[in-house]
Amino acid sequence: ARSTAPAPLRSSLAMATPSTGRTAALNGAPASAAARRQVATEAVETLVLGVVRMLVKATRADLSSSVRTPAAVILSDPCHALVAEDGDFLASTQREQRLEFRPRSYRRLVRFFAALDLVHHLNTSSRSATQRELFYRAAATGDGQLFRSQNVMDKAIRDVVGALRIGRPRLGVLTSEKGLVAGALAFRDPDKPSSWSAVRGASAMAITEAMLCFADDSIEVGAARCVLVVEKDTFFQNLLQGRLLTSLPLVLVTGRGYPDLLTRRLLQRLQRTAPQLPQVYLGDYDPHGVSIFLVYLASCPWMRWLGMHEAHVRNLPEQAALPFTPRDTALKASLLRRPEVVGNERYAAQVAAMDRKFELEALHATHGAEEIALHFVPEKILRRAWI
Repeated sequence: ARSTAPAPLRSSLAMATPSTGRTAALNGAPASAAARRQVATEAVETLVLGVVRMLVKATRADLSSSVRTPAAVILSDPCHALVAEDGDFLASTQREQRLEFRPRSYRRLVRFFAALDLVHHLNTSSRSATQRELFYRAAATGDGQLFRSQNVMDKAIRDVVGALRIGRPRLGVLTSEKGLVAGALAFRDPDKPSSWSAVRGASAMAITEAMLCFADDSIEVGAARCVLVVEKDTFFQNLLQGRLLTSLPLVLVTGRGYPDLLTRRLLQRLQRTAPQLPQVYLGDYDPHGVSIFLVYLASCPWMRWLGMHEAHVRNLPEQAALPFTPRDTALKASLLRRPEVVGNERYAAQVAAMDRKFELEALHATHGAEEIALHFVPEKILRRAWI
């Protein structure tokens, strides 16, 4: 007998919204926060309504057929390597996953709908929250048994994003702040036209979602000569304390290791609003430093590699070097197979030459802190000594 079970439920992108009968343009930029919340709310409600209808059809099909095809929700896998400046959804692959209504998937489905309910509540109450906040809210409302760790909550939100095919920012789910920015950069609050929040001096500001909500004319880069992205927080602070910004006006950014979404989205925004500013990366001379650069490069293909290069470490004392670990050796071999490295002879030559590690702090072996900030880094930028 041929099964008459319904097709699995796909994203509500292709379904009419229950209230208006029109197709929701979920990944277009909403005109306002209220419009974004309405689109997200309708998407959740459409998805849930579709699930109910699908389960009813599946039940009827089971009664009339000896061949049972379980109902399923179709998920797309969100991509974290590529980032859209405005928070749009990007899939990591064209393949889709079936989250079937089978006993082995029941716990995941319950978590999925619990997370979906949290997202719906955020948008109907005109609020937003980080995934960490959602985890604690779930615990406070009695769902703590479902979400025993932050990782479990993160996976459930990932399923929600994949089912709705809407980026987290458009669902009101914000990224926790990680990156820092300092230098010749200022933001104006659109609700307070005379108020500017400047990022200057020997301190830094956390990169927040609010920075990405300003209109293009509310961002000012002043006399900046470039955007310098530093791998590590410690070296970022050393440059600030060494008075780099007094030597060369620029925008200084760090993702504090592997960059988060907000840091990469800010760099995309700066590229669009100030395309005349080169964006350059400065990281450790080791496979992990290169790997972090490639993460930036995936979302910011215009970024250039300022260092450290083999020429920068050639004359450093032997005691400043660290030996490769087995993990470093494996990562180096992996990098040499990466298309971004294989397709760029200069990248490949730098990675192939690595046989030991030099962290950025190793520069202090031959340069003073102020010399690095006032001479070494500015001279490399002014000579455009990047690859």
